[in-house]
Amino acid sequence: MNNLFKYSWLLILSICSSYTVSAQLSGKVLNEKGEALPYATVYVRNTSNGTVANAAGFYQLNVPEGNHEVVFQYIGYNTKVEEITISGKAVTLNAKLEPSDLQLKEVVISSKDPAERIMREVIAKRSYYKNKVDKYACDVYIKGFYKLIDAPKKILGQEVGNMGGILDTNRNGVLYLSESVSKVYFKSPPEQKKEIMISSRVSGNDNGYSLNRATLTDFDLYSERINIEREILSPLADNAFGYYKFKWLGSYKDLNGYTIEKIQVTPKRESDPAFSGYLYVVDSWWNLAGVDLSLTGTAIKQPVLDTMRVQQQFVMLQKPDTWRLLTQVTSFKFGILGIKVSGFFNGIFSNYDLNPSYEAGFFNNELFKIEKKAGEFDSIYWNNTRPIPLTVEEQNDYVKKDSLQKIWKSKEFLDSIDRRQNRFEFNNLLFGYTWSNTYKHRHISYPAVFSWVQFNTVQGLVLDFEPELEWNSDERGSDYWRINGNLNYGFSEKILRGGLKFKRLFESIHYRALEVSGGRHTPQFNELEPVNILLNTSYSLFSERNYLKIYDKSFGNVTWSQVLAPGISMTAFGEYAHRSPLINHTSYSWRKGDESRYTPNAPIPELDGQDAFKTPDIFMLGLDLRFRIGQQYSTYPDYRIYTDSKWPDITIRYRKAIAGVLGSDADYDFVHLLIRQQNLNWGLGGYSEWSAGAGLFLQKNAYSFMDLYHPSGNLTNFGSPTRYSRSFLLLPYYAYATDQPFVEAHAQHHLQGWLLDKLPLLRKLNWKEVIGGSIFYAEQESRDPAYTGKLPYWELNAGFENIGIKAIRPLRIDFAWSFFGNEFHRFGFLIGVSL
Repeated sequence: MNNLFKYSWLLILSICSSYTVSAQLSGKVLNEKGEALPYATVYVRNTSNGTVANAAGFYQLNVPEGNHEVVFQYIGYNTKVEEITISGKAVTLNAKLEPSDLQLKEVVISSKDPAERIMREVIAKRSYYKNKVDKYACDVYIKGFYKLIDAPKKILGQEVGNMGGILDTNRNGVLYLSESVSKVYFKSPPEQKKEIMISSRVSGNDNGYSLNRATLTDFDLYSERINIEREILSPLADNAFGYYKFKWLGSYKDLNGYTIEKIQVTPKRESDPAFSGYLYVVDSWWNLAGVDLSLTGTAIKQPVLDTMRVQQQFVMLQKPDTWRLLTQVTSFKFGILGIKVSGFFNGIFSNYDLNPSYEAGFFNNELFKIEKKAGEFDSIYWNNTRPIPLTVEEQNDYVKKDSLQKIWKSKEFLDSIDRRQNRFEFNNLLFGYTWSNTYKHRHISYPAVFSWVQFNTVQGLVLDFEPELEWNSDERGSDYWRINGNLNYGFSEKILRGGLKFKRLFESIHYRALEVSGGRHTPQFNELEPVNILLNTSYSLFSERNYLKIYDKSFGNVTWSQVLAPGISMTAFGEYAHRSPLINHTSYSWRKGDESRYTPNAPIPELDGQDAFKTPDIFMLGLDLRFRIGQQYSTYPDYRIYTDSKWPDITIRYRKAIAGVLGSDADYDFVHLLIRQQNLNWGLGGYSEWSAGAGLFLQKNAYSFMDLYHPSGNLTNFGSPTRYSRSFLLLPYYAYATDQPFVEAHAQHHLQGWLLDKLPLLRKLNWKEVIGGSIFYAEQESRDPAYTGKLPYWELNAGFENIGIKAIRPLRIDFAWSFFGNEFHRFGFLIGVSL
């Protein structure tokens, strides 16, 4: 009790002292005309205690008691220093800045701009400054703001309304307003960074987790490239002169007596992955004192973006050349489907510690963490904490949405929204329907009609109806129950099939989930389902090509999955199934002519009329282990988000069919090793995605055709680009199914416009180049007489992606060539759609 009393007094004294030794300095930063300078930087000289003005030019800053020099900076204006005395009372201090008086050096007759020499010096020191500070810790305050500056009344035929009260009569409104306070920790080598969000406030959401993250807005120009949709080359990169033009505009003296050179940077080509704007360089030391750079949607090949602007101010922490980022303003404008949005992220980096002490294991795979009580701080805390004053618009948004939130979360409001959205309309017959009880987090839906009206030669016209029921514990769905049903009826076959699948997600840290399913359905012989159902319907009806080959399966399955540890996840299942063959029941098509081109429902001719189901009953146990080396994650109070790794994923799959259990006839063991990487970065040269695998049957006493390993093929002119890095574009579907040891590999390389950007006319299309290849080998002859080629099979492809109109660019076109050994097999033209 004595200790509690003592610590309570210490806490009270520390709180009192915090109010007596500092006071709030506030005011407005103006230009020479008396107009506000939004986002001007204000800081106490020789410290990293600073802030930026808000959009109206107002600033506020907590300053310790005593005499200080306060620095006012704005890019393109002369720095101003004001002396103040703080004695525990609030102080108002306005500052008027004058445009920079850039001094031009004596003109020297030369064909070279001085910027060339300056930038070569800067580039030569890039690595030095990149690695100069090997560890630090700092406080970060970020304000995020998105505003809808124009909104249509309808989007894709749907009424937009006033978005729950957000939009005003001018169709304007604040979409997102949030503030956050974090601690950022850094250490190298190797480079490691961690961010812990201490407090978070989101307008209109009292438990909201802020999108503001310092580690996601890291525009470090001392790095050669910055990833913003594509790799953008820093003007400080070693090969910057190949992409940038530099122009010296003059110089001026800063408050420390250093000469600051102003350099204009311009991309050599409009579509180059490059910035435009200005760099402020410290002469003789060749480090950055400030940055004002812009990026266009053309540069990142993203038409949604209009422009993005990055403004940075650096402060000297230690003489002569230890500078750190003090303020960063990232502003942007973008638009899509008639919606126009502007916004910014304002960041203040303060209280640097250049010699922090880290405990062993402090830096692990956790990149980001939000403290459990981060969203519980009240307005008094924020009024005392925020270094950037709220604008009138921001103040009003907090007040407005705090009131609206009570309405938005009320049962009456949610029920009224549901009543409107739950109305069944005619277009729901075509495009699907969802019934919701938002207050209780429950939803029932069924898909669009084109997905459940099908045709195949076995069943004829098929109605495949798949409703879904879901109810969540909360609005985020951190744990849920989900039920998927299926009813399938073929009018020619006259058989009704169906099934149910129950899934229970218990939590979203390790994502422990149980799934129980069962029923009767018609799967493809290849479990990867290479034949698209809708595409097969079209090919069958229009040209009598029935690529889909299916069989009948009655089954029961229990599956458990979870993340065992960061980078290690598993899925285990047990399944019993009875399999039986199916035959064609119709030759109907829309093609003219009496002679049918339909083939039997047999994956290969030798199985037509033969017993393809030597082991109709199977009991199987399966285990998938996935290893993602170096996987990192972000921790939120009730869930985690796991990220990709720079290393390939390794998956080990094991299947064991056990004879005698529940009458099982199958008896084999199969193991498959798969290595896959989705984003192997090559800088400005684009990125690669690839996969490689090998497998074999450890023992194969009894099995059926569908138990073989089936490389995923394609015989149509359409494909799914998301599968190109693990499937073949031109390989016959079933001819090379194998029970022998096999290897296969696939690769796709996305050049991201690296070639087309250099061609004046084609670069305006905003297309991106892609090339790829695949190979498959096993000691296996073709199982289909129509294909006599001997393995290895390999293919090459080249094409273009990002094809479309304005922001809608889902199309990809590929030309592909396939070979069996040294023999040419065929040429193909594929259209892919990425959704």
